[in-house]
Amino acid sequence: MKKIQNMGSETENIMDRISIVLASDYQYLVFAYITIFSVLKNRKRPYYVEFYIMLPEKTRVLNYNQNWEFDRYEINYIEIPEYCFSGHALSIEHTAKPTYYRLMIPDILQNVNKCLYLDADILVCNDLWELYNFDISQIDLMAGLGVDIHYSEDHIRKLADYLQIDSAEKYFNAGVLVMNLEKMRAENMVETFLECSKKGWTCQDQDVLNICCYGRTEIFPMKYNVYSIAYGCEEEILKARFSVKEIEEGLNNPVIIHYAMGNTKPWYNLRTIRAEDWWKAAKEAIPGQEYRKMREIAEKKTLQSNISDFVPKIELYEKIVIFGCGKTGKKLLEFINKKYAGKVEAFWDNNHEHIGAMYQNIPVRQPEEKTNENVLIVISCQQEVEEIKLQLYELGYEDNDIAVYNSQSFVSWFGTDRQYRKQIIEKIQKHISGDEGKQKMQ
Repeated sequence: MKKIQNMGSETENIMDRISIVLASDYQYLVFAYITIFSVLKNRKRPYYVEFYIMLPEKTRVLNYNQNWEFDRYEINYIEIPEYCFSGHALSIEHTAKPTYYRLMIPDILQNVNKCLYLDADILVCNDLWELYNFDISQIDLMAGLGVDIHYSEDHIRKLADYLQIDSAEKYFNAGVLVMNLEKMRAENMVETFLECSKKGWTCQDQDVLNICCYGRTEIFPMKYNVYSIAYGCEEEILKARFSVKEIEEGLNNPVIIHYAMGNTKPWYNLRTIRAEDWWKAAKEAIPGQEYRKMREIAEKKTLQSNISDFVPKIELYEKIVIFGCGKTGKKLLEFINKKYAGKVEAFWDNNHEHIGAMYQNIPVRQPEEKTNENVLIVISCQQEVEEIKLQLYELGYEDNDIAVYNSQSFVSWFGTDRQYRKQIIEKIQKHISGDEGKQKMQ
């Protein structure tokens, strides 16, 4: 490991100081700078901040802070050798190898006993002093619970079985961590982390930390890691993991907003909730030319992205048919029945072996021609979606009569700003009421 650059104000002999670590590759480095800017802008006490950015070796570094007017801080780059985690698979779409670097922090920062780790997709909205100064002397780390759209007792039990831990009730998100580096070094935790990480866990380094630090962690309040999607979620989703007081405090006075899920990143999607908060910070943090270039790219990506209309359609349509009676279709029935019992009137399937069967008193039938204006066809199949759509078009169905369910359906909807959601809801309501057809005829 090599510390290759130090930028910012000169180091002062200040007792009050905090160490903040980020991990990035070149693509995410500009986002890391925006996070750092938001930390400094919201600092309310005169403490000194040591920033450490871990990068793959030979990554070209940036110095966007040249014209910042903050003092009492420094930014250090640390090169991580290419061989580190070279054989590790990435199972999460928007991640890169540096996500694993946080597992090495105790050994990389030998002279630092405590640090905050921050992902580069967060926006700091308030002072971090209180978060940093939680007492973690008897534990390995503190972290926050994530928003889990699919939270249930069954889900938590299966997650605990998968991770081979007693309970996953306090399974935490690893995007914001208060780390006891001194204790971790004493316990030789880096070696434990690295060995565990070789097993290729679904949530990568986050699973590793939840496994290896199990029983030696505490959960901080929601306000220190507020998922942006929390602002669009239904209340019962949040109440499954947080108290009413936490929710109110977190949403109204967040310390950190975390754009944690793939299509909620503001630089990918201008329609995401709280996107403009992030873009406001970006405009102040980076040079104008770089800002304009990044904004143009985001505008193009936004136009190319679709907002899933699955959630409003299952609420607004009177009857639902699930296309696909496989594992996903059956899970979808369970979800719909929890909130809209009685809406699902049939399964459709192209597999003749399934035709005529019953599942939970719901018949499995062949696809049928359209006869009812208020029936929604939900495609649960994860493959051949376009082929199924063509089949439905031939049966008289239009796009408004069809919804596609996949792993991103809820994130896409709940992560979208309400003004755009309102437009989609109004369009669906027009189609169901027949107003859309009347307008076309006119």
